[in-house]
Amino acid sequence: MPKIVDHDSRRSTLAEAAGRIIAREGLACTSVRKIGHEAGVSPSLVTHYFGDRDQVLLHAYRQSNRRAARRFAERIAEVGGMRGLALALEESLPLSAETEVEWRIRLAFWGHPDESSLPADEQLESNHAFLETVAASLREAQESGALRTDLSPEAVAAQLASLLIGVSVGHLVNPNVFSEERARAVLRDYLGTLE
Repeated sequence: MPKIVDHDSRRSTLAEAAGRIIAREGLACTSVRKIGHEAGVSPSLVTHYFGDRDQVLLHAYRQSNRRAARRFAERIAEVGGMRGLALALEESLPLSAETEVEWRIRLAFWGHPDESSLPADEQLESNHAFLETVAASLREAQESGALRTDLSPEAVAAQLASLLIGVSVGHLVNPNVFSEERARAVLRDYLGTLE
């Protein structure tokens, strides 16, 4: 009887392996050979599923971003209001093993666009989707009276995105100075000014 293989699961597993290497060593050091070794398969299996290195790297980036976006939206929907948005933002900080890997993948692609095959318009779409999710949450908060009405939800969403990026990079670059507690406090303090 032939072995039944879940091809989507295999692609996901290979992309996860690629993501771990990107996070640990950067884009330039992530080879098909290393991806195969990390996943416990031969390099030829990696190329069978993805064709080449760029495709598996791109899949790792997309998979990581989809997971982060899904988790973000689920937290907002689950808790609701400004509290849900605050929790979603806080849980997006690179303070867990999972979110740290996601941030390191994201930063590897942002920091070296010449080394990646990530289309610029795709990155812009991803950023726009994040901003729109945050702005929609802020508009709902204004309607419920939880957010000042003199604020532009779009402007606040852009400020929150910038703050999230800055706090995340600060923590990744120098966690001794930009500790977990400080990262959370900066985010909470800013959100407190919006009430």
